[in-house]
Amino acid sequence: MKYLESIQFVYPWVFLALPLPFLVMWLLPIWRNDESMLSVPFSFFNRLSTVAGKQRQAVAWSGWNSFFYMLCLFLVWIGLIIGLARPQWIGEPVVEEKPARDLLLAIDLSGSMATTDMKDANGKAISRLDAMKTVLSEFLSKRKGDRVGLLFFGSASFLQAPFTEDLDVCQQLLDEAQVGMAGIKTMLGDAMGSAIHTFQESPLKEKVLILLTDGNDTGSLVPPAKAAELANNAGIMVHTIAFGNPETAGEDKFDEKTLKGISDVTGGHFFMASDRESLAKVYEQVDKITPRKVDTVAHRPVHEMYVWPLFFALLLSFLGQMAACLKPYIGKLFLNPSITAAVLLVCFLPLFAGFSSGDLFHFLRPEAFFLLIPFLIVLLVLQFNRNGKRRWANVIDPHLLEVLLVNRNRKMKVHPVHVLTVFWLIGTVALAGPSFFSEASPQAANTADLVIVMKVTPSLEKGQDLQPNRLERAKQKVSDLLALRKDARNALIAYGGSSHLVMPLTSDATVLKTFSDALSPELIPVQGDDPERALSLAQKQLEQGKSAGSILFVADSFPNDFPAAVAQHIGKNGAPVSVLAMLSDAPDYPENTVDLNILEKAADEGNGRFESASSDKSDVSAIAAAVRHTDYVPGKGKDDRKDEGFAFMPLLSLVWLLNFRRGFTTVQRTA
Repeated sequence: MKYLESIQFVYPWVFLALPLPFLVMWLLPIWRNDESMLSVPFSFFNRLSTVAGKQRQAVAWSGWNSFFYMLCLFLVWIGLIIGLARPQWIGEPVVEEKPARDLLLAIDLSGSMATTDMKDANGKAISRLDAMKTVLSEFLSKRKGDRVGLLFFGSASFLQAPFTEDLDVCQQLLDEAQVGMAGIKTMLGDAMGSAIHTFQESPLKEKVLILLTDGNDTGSLVPPAKAAELANNAGIMVHTIAFGNPETAGEDKFDEKTLKGISDVTGGHFFMASDRESLAKVYEQVDKITPRKVDTVAHRPVHEMYVWPLFFALLLSFLGQMAACLKPYIGKLFLNPSITAAVLLVCFLPLFAGFSSGDLFHFLRPEAFFLLIPFLIVLLVLQFNRNGKRRWANVIDPHLLEVLLVNRNRKMKVHPVHVLTVFWLIGTVALAGPSFFSEASPQAANTADLVIVMKVTPSLEKGQDLQPNRLERAKQKVSDLLALRKDARNALIAYGGSSHLVMPLTSDATVLKTFSDALSPELIPVQGDDPERALSLAQKQLEQGKSAGSILFVADSFPNDFPAAVAQHIGKNGAPVSVLAMLSDAPDYPENTVDLNILEKAADEGNGRFESASSDKSDVSAIAAAVRHTDYVPGKGKDDRKDEGFAFMPLLSLVWLLNFRRGFTTVQRTA
């Protein structure tokens, strides 16, 4: 009963069309089958049949055969109407939580953060930065549901992590923070200016900045007080935390008055912490003031069910025609268990078959076309029985038959066999589930990890065969690929003569794109071309991810021995290696031919996909499809195929209505 309550009809008013067959029988004139009425007027037909040794066969519309045929017609019509009403099964509600707040952590990395005046849980002296990392790790673990960003500042400020829900990535980037990486001074006002700029791209209304520093402003271009006013005008609440020894003198002493003024202007709170324990308590208070806030979105997955009544209609129409064609043998046929089982297997095969896949137009249930085999057999029998002349040839010599036949030259424009053929063909196509488009499915997620290994060397920056240059085109290709892998985890490695993990595995494409766009050869400390080391680093990332994954090299060339290294990598059960060649295959650049061969060979040895950079997105689309692996997970999304078969239901219903015209039947009179 609960299952029935989950079924709804999109177009329930369609049930008003149930009486239409009676209207057709009443309004349309009787259809006369002149082909089947080919006849010779004999008053002594019975004697002629006896002499010829032929028995006169029963008229089609008599006895149980007429009742069974009409019953099938109406049951098929009922099935079509149910399908046309578009039944859908509504699944259990799936609840998704979306962040309602952006939280930006601005961390002071000036030289004073290296001061070892803090103690860990065991009483060992540690730096202020290490103490801050320990406390922030626990704080981040409680922010599930918030979008969190990291901004580091000192003499300058930079956004280390854009707003992301992937807090594991934030944690890893926080762990990598080092004193002095933003300079040794404390530009507090400029850091707030950078934070305001970061919040400008945020689509969320609620914005919170947590500003932690152990010093005072040392000459910002934007004074902290002015920055506080700008933050307040932008709707940003700022909580300030003064961390360190309050007795410290000089530039290393935090400015309590300024920090308190910032929080007061923006509606936030000011906190002071002198050790790790007090800092932990501060973040506990901050967590209570700004509790995790999410918007809850609930939806119920919808599953189309028109396929079931459509299949019922097709099956019943087939059984009705088969019974009419094979009436003398039907009893014997179904007394044979093996034949009965074979017929049922063929009829129900589409319902138990799997689904096809592809990127372009395809059928979701291609196994439904197996139904055309028994359909074709019945249609051939019906077509054979249409020929009245052939039936008379059994009792009259051919040279006399041509003269004696009535209406022998009359041609039929539309015959019930034609209507049945169209009905079965269109019905089978609809049952097969033609699919032209993709739609978001709330119950699936792409679970394949992908490590993108990007070559960042002067050869890519100078290569002009791809405009504006190979490196910029490579960045664009990475961006396009990330857009196709919305819910999957991706990592980024940059290499030249050395290899570096730019971003660990994350499902937040925005964060990864930010770092890939900033790559340049100047950031690689060792010049050269060592993809083998990058391959090893990529494999380690996948092993840490503990999930099925692939490796993609985005490069313009490989050393000659690299394909052999890839083959050795695969021999050790390494992840598949695909290659996106950032080279033009145009005839104007024949020097690229050798490099393309080596790149393609590396992909072959890696059991992966090889694609040469194209002017459109076909290359990254092919790679995204090759590395895709999908699991169904409630609350996640993927590109799923949209079933377009329902669009054929109105046409099928109209075609079947023709069968209700009086006399319009494929069952032929034989005498």
